[in-house]
Amino acid sequence: MRSFTKSACTIILLSVFSFSFTCGQTITGRVVDADNNGIPYAVLQLQDKTQGFFCDDKGDFSFAVNMDTVKGITAYCTGYEKKEISVADLHPGMRIQLRSKSISLGEVAIKAHKYKRKRAILGKKHLKPFGQLYNNIGKEAGVFLGPPSHQRGLLQYVYVYILDIGLPAAKFRIHVYDIDTVTGLPLHDITDTNLVVNAGKGNEWLKIDLSNKYIPIHAGVFVTMEWLNGYGNNTDIQNRGAITFQGQVWGLTRSYGYGNTTYVHSAFTEKWGGYDNAGLSPMVYCTYSYPVK
Repeated sequence: MRSFTKSACTIILLSVFSFSFTCGQTITGRVVDADNNGIPYAVLQLQDKTQGFFCDDKGDFSFAVNMDTVKGITAYCTGYEKKEISVADLHPGMRIQLRSKSISLGEVAIKAHKYKRKRAILGKKHLKPFGQLYNNIGKEAGVFLGPPSHQRGLLQYVYVYILDIGLPAAKFRIHVYDIDTVTGLPLHDITDTNLVVNAGKGNEWLKIDLSNKYIPIHAGVFVTMEWLNGYGNNTDIQNRGAITFQGQVWGLTRSYGYGNTTYVHSAFTEKWGGYDNAGLSPMVYCTYSYPVK
């Protein structure tokens, strides 16, 4: 089955970027929140470059960099403000503290408690698996779900289907974006949390609870999956042409039909691309609540 991984480039991105700067100084440390807790899988990007490094599940990092060729790094993660660090402030054993991002979800969140609410489906619930989607670390893929059948909806749960090939229990990150009404592409990540989750044995629906986030869906939302550092999240193409799946593998379905675009995003760049994968779409749907008098 097709996927959107560039299968000729199967080396983990962290290894590629570290190799590029091994002649320089080794920088180590941890990215933390306001309480000094490590931020899992935070990202460190070289300023003015589409290269960078990934923290591990504790927020720790180690990379080598030529101090004469970079301006500094930018640290960021979903749910946190970006922070720039100059090259003069880079040193072994450093600690980078990120502030939580304040996201304004609008009046709909404030008035959510005033009416009784019913639940509806965004997307399609009864999806049948037909293929598989895998990727390199730092890559994102997902689809647009919408528009909703009811107004003033609030996102409740996200469901993604993980297959039993690869490493089903590998951790990954879920993102929810609103839509750019001009380009039709993902615009803002409207979650305020670093949503790192994992499945179990695979061939299962993973349920992600967002009911306490009061996320308005308006015209609909993009739901994407990000492949994270570690856990073998890359794809090895063997000489005989067989594919060895590593990391989590997302189920693909034909149930959404042709013309349903899958959107992809690479690490260290803000550019999104869209592809119609011959009628195959990631297996994902959401539930949302809407007010009734």
